Amino acid sequence: MVHMMRKGQGRFAYNPDPSLKDQFEAIAA
Repeated sequence: MVHMMRKGQGRFAYNPDPSLKDQFEAIAA
């Protein structure tokens, strides 16, 4: 889970304004 969260954080770093759907998917992954 931590690995997935880190992946999501990296994704946010490249996309400073992600949609709520992307945030939810990254957190729930």
